[in-house]
Amino acid sequence: MASSITSITKPAAFSWQYNWSGTSRFHVIAKGRDVFFPSTTKTSHIFDHDDNEEPPVVEVYDSTESEADVDQMVNPPYMLLQWYAATDAKYYIAQEQETVGANTQWTTRKPTIFANGEGYYQFATPVLDDEEEHTWRIIALDDLGHESIVEFTMTMVRNPDPPRISLAYNAGTGNLTVSARST
Repeated sequence: MASSITSITKPAAFSWQYNWSGTSRFHVIAKGRDVFFPSTTKTSHIFDHDDNEEPPVVEVYDSTESEADVDQMVNPPYMLLQWYAATDAKYYIAQEQETVGANTQWTTRKPTIFANGEGYYQFATPVLDDEEEHTWRIIALDDLGHESIVEFTMTMVRNPDPPRISLAYNAGTGNLTVSARST
């Protein structure tokens, strides 16, 4: 059987170390990508993350064969926004539109986004409510402070819903049992 996450530690600012245990190959998915393509038996990994307060969302999938593909992927609970550089833009700001009472306001989620070294820029949103509409904008700024704004609305849908499970830990044997849970 593959892994269960055994601990999450913070070795440095904006870095999170996940440790897990297991006896066979498994997949680790972060930001919509397989971290150890195609699978691994590695027991830890350090993830750089935009949020210094909450660890990133990481999904772990069991492989029953040494190079098995993940049969069913559940969409992550966030969106990964990506774009190519605008002419003369030096950096970008990501903002989410929020409703507070009867008013709407823009809240900065990432104050400075630089190139990721792969020719484009990206921002992973925080965890979003399922089946809800979310409005975002990316602001490009040049050296003189001129702004160019792109605004868009998206609907978050995680389909199918993740499976409902129950966990039972046996302190005597040290085993963690995962079983299906009725709705």
